[in-house]
Amino acid sequence: MLEERRQLTADELSELAALPSAAVPSLAALAHEVRLAWCGPEVEVEGILSAKTGGCPEDCHFCSQSLASSRR
Repeated sequence: MLEERRQLTADELSELAALPSAAVPSLAALAHEVRLAWCGPEVEVEGILSAKTGGCPEDCHFCSQSLASSRR
């Protein structure tokens, strides 16, 4: 399946969800292979900074950390 480079179907996802817990390490290893094949070895790390403490340059109105949420 890795060579096909396609998204999984709903049926395939259901089958994965039904696998026993013992299969999780194998699935994690496969997910790692897929990530490497599709995205490469680089990883982008994201984090949340609080606008209320001045650490975030954004003031997104949807974010619970934004200055706008403290004014509500």
